[in-house]
Amino acid sequence: MGAPYLAYAVMDLVVDQAFPMLKEIGSRITDLEDRVLETPERSTYEQIHLLRRDLMVLRRQFWPVRDLLDKLMREGEDWFSGAVIL
Repeated sequence: MGAPYLAYAVMDLVVDQAFPMLKEIGSRITDLEDRVLETPERSTYEQIHLLRRDLMVLRRQFWPVRDLLDKLMREGEDWFSGAVIL
């Protein structure tokens, strides 16, 4: 299938790897929300700070992928055929 299929497979893998990370971050946010409302402690705020840092790192890592996908969608309409995506 050539380069288009390889590009599609790599992008699919990158996106698939993001979901478990996002699910974990969502769980951590929920736990921290509960802890802040129940018993606000300094350690909870420190964990919030660390989580914000993790989110910034993820954003920096995934932003180029987002830009690439956006560019492919706008400029590479015919690049991915139906056979590649199926």
